[in-house]
Amino acid sequence: MTRPTAAHPLSRRAFLQAAAIVTGSGLLSLSSCAPALHLRYPENPFTLGIASGDPLADSVVLWTRLSLDPLGPTGAGLPGGPIDVTWEVAHDEAFRQVVQQGRSPATPERGYAVHAEVYGLEPHRVYYYRFHSGNATSPVGRTRTLPRAQDNVQELNLAFVSCSDYQNGYFGPTAPWRKTSWTWWSTWATTSTSTGPTRKASGSTAAQKS
Repeated sequence: MTRPTAAHPLSRRAFLQAAAIVTGSGLLSLSSCAPALHLRYPENPFTLGIASGDPLADSVVLWTRLSLDPLGPTGAGLPGGPIDVTWEVAHDEAFRQVVQQGRSPATPERGYAVHAEVYGLEPHRVYYYRFHSGNATSPVGRTRTLPRAQDNVQELNLAFVSCSDYQNGYFGPTAPWRKTSWTWWSTWATTSTSTGPTRKASGSTAAQKS
């Protein structure tokens, strides 16, 4: 976690954000064995988005990363201990048929990123997922499991995109192909990090709902 230094001082805005969270959640324990519950965020903590990756026939990996200041130091405005994050996976976008749910804390040691490995899913099927933390709920994502080796797959649509360094320029125009019904799309990163939706050395990223 990036800590305030002379080069990256803790801004008044970040200080007030942290104070608002602590005030809304009561007495916070910074111990790793006592995740912070029922936080009240002054702003949306899911500004870095959500993703799903490494699909198998019965599972996917879900990812998100909490941040109140996406362009500031990691963890700016967040408590210094674990933050409680829950997730849901459903058959439908309205989450009337939730099939899996769980809890994965976001910790400073992992840059407040969350990796949830979800098992017990049906092969070659579309699922919807989302995250909750305190009073905040993430956008809804769409993912898909792989078919089994013995399944007869009639069609497979793939898309491939490369990441960009947003602070040095805009991302490529992806809106048109995001409207296409891709089976899977994959991203290629120019740097290796521990905060992406990775469970194995490589894998595809399932389509995320815009």
